[in-house]
Amino acid sequence: MGMTYDSYKKRLETLASIKASIIKHRLLIIACLIVALTIISVFLGINGLITDVELNKAEYTYGEDVGFFAKSIFNKTNYEYHTLNGQWQEGLPQTPGEYEIRAVSNRSFGAKEYSKASKELINKTDLLITIKNDSINYYNVLFYL
Repeated sequence: MGMTYDSYKKRLETLASIKASIIKHRLLIIACLIVALTIISVFLGINGLITDVELNKAEYTYGEDVGFFAKSIFNKTNYEYHTLNGQWQEGLPQTPGEYEIRAVSNRSFGAKEYSKASKELINKTDLLITIKNDSINYYNVLFYL
């Protein structure tokens, strides 16, 4: 079953009308493509950009939460820290010492964005233990203090 002349003619007329419509609206199509490419380029350019880095104070006492906060555009912000001679580790420091802390975010295409590192000091704290009972029951043996 071949194609008849009438179906061939109808197919060519359809293709010609599509081509004429594209040529007629070419400026609008080009403008829409430019706007779409600009929006995509801006999104890829700012994705993961770190903003609003906030450091509450530079010195803490053990047990206090470290007040280092940052935001990133369209992405999650993680934190890294290291001692002055150590390797970068994920998270925020929990033990006493002197640290540098920075925010980390993933940019477009897997690149990483780092904030400027901030120095923070976590001081040791005094620990006071008070025994309230004067006796301890250990495996049914009573010890007096």
